[in-house]
Amino acid sequence: MYLNLGAVSTIILQQKDLTRRSNRYQMKLLFLPEKRSSKQISVSSTLSADEIYNVPDLLFSYHGLLFFIEDYSYYILNPITEELVTFDLPFGQIQAFYFHPVAKEYYAIWIYVNTKSLSFVEFKILKLSLLLSDNLDVIEVETGWEKVSDVVPHIAPRSVGSPTWTKEAIYWMADRLCFCDCDTCPVSCKTSIMVFDIEKENFHITSHPGEECGGYLSLYIHAHMHLFEMRGQVIFCKFAFSSFGKATIDIWELEDYYNWSLSRTIRIDDVNFNPVSYIDSPWNPYVRPIGIVNGDLIISHIRRGVLAYNLHSQTTRMLEGGDIKLAIIYVFLHRKTVVSLGNYSKSLPTPNLDVCYLS
Repeated sequence: MYLNLGAVSTIILQQKDLTRRSNRYQMKLLFLPEKRSSKQISVSSTLSADEIYNVPDLLFSYHGLLFFIEDYSYYILNPITEELVTFDLPFGQIQAFYFHPVAKEYYAIWIYVNTKSLSFVEFKILKLSLLLSDNLDVIEVETGWEKVSDVVPHIAPRSVGSPTWTKEAIYWMADRLCFCDCDTCPVSCKTSIMVFDIEKENFHITSHPGEECGGYLSLYIHAHMHLFEMRGQVIFCKFAFSSFGKATIDIWELEDYYNWSLSRTIRIDDVNFNPVSYIDSPWNPYVRPIGIVNGDLIISHIRRGVLAYNLHSQTTRMLEGGDIKLAIIYVFLHRKTVVSLGNYSKSLPTPNLDVCYLS
């Protein structure tokens, strides 16, 4: 099935096999509306069946480039030119890449949870050209780290989902790290959104729109809050599910760095065909919006595939489905690019990522 989402948009589905019967998984790229240019990428792994979950995960798509991670190895793929580069970092995680409008270069935001530091969560900015050069060992890993926040030392970008970019800044929903068994603790409503200023190269923390959540349920309420970009504007979505499969979605638009305006409230209630009802529980954090394209709110369901809610007709339909018993599906919105990786010194792909283009 091909999704009619406009000339610049692509739906990416990365599907992982849960059966452990194969050492392969697939990632499907649907380039639209030119159906003939649609490609399916089969990514094979040399890992054993018991280690199949260690194959590369798709982190995000930026400027038409796909960014993968496998342990501490990173891969950058241009699916149009089929160029692939890779680099390693010894610890921490790359949370985002961005193009600096003044330096005219790509940079990476490297986040490190330093439990020995009072600031706890630290970051460093690295040039992509350095990461992909033959001189990667010259990166000083012990010094040069900066605090993510002086006010909230244990806050970090949410690990699930993609960053949200504008020309001036990068946005994430925030998680509060802690030392308990749950890995994360409820984050305050006033510190629930993280913003990285591209020009100043620093973070600031702000609140989500709407009322404060309060109480022990805030961890679950915040799990259903999401950000995405639409026509250069940051959009905030808050999902609320009932046990009967009904969903309410509040959509807010960011007017400037700090002020939001409520755009609309959506109520999904399709008795005959409502894929949203297949969530595992009312608190399932893996149902998330990825964008609004051609009047459709595109929704990713980690076990069901891609759903579309038409804002005009107020109907929900399945665009691309998955098998709830066999796979986990990660969905991203992607835009084609003319960016070439040929200007960078290439590292050879490791045996754990063998990209094969199928018809």
